[in-house]
Amino acid sequence: MPNTSSLDVLHDAFESLIDGPCPYSIDGRTIDGLPDRPVPAGELRDLLPHLDGGVRDEIWRELVRRARTRCEAWTVIAAGLALPGGGRTTRTPPTTRHSRPATSTSSGPNR
Repeated sequence: MPNTSSLDVLHDAFESLIDGPCPYSIDGRTIDGLPDRPVPAGELRDLLPHLDGGVRDEIWRELVRRARTRCEAWTVIAAGLALPGGGRTTRTPPTTRHSRPATSTSSGPNR
């Protein structure tokens, strides 16, 4: 069985939502700095690193608003865009028998 991390699962879920004939989109006409049309989440992933900080903040406000008020898909999209590289991650390398688990100095569970 392959070693799959929770980030891998998030990445796969994110990719499934941004691909296809009807990807989740934000109306660019409502955010100055975006094209005046629906902007699919996959395109947002490409645009975000190149946008002015104020525009990025407005996009994130809209993503969080949608994650809180709409379907769970927007939560996955927001989390996927927050991944390192905007969701363009590589697979987690499999753990070898020589790998040691990470240790924590806290007394509680790492959540």
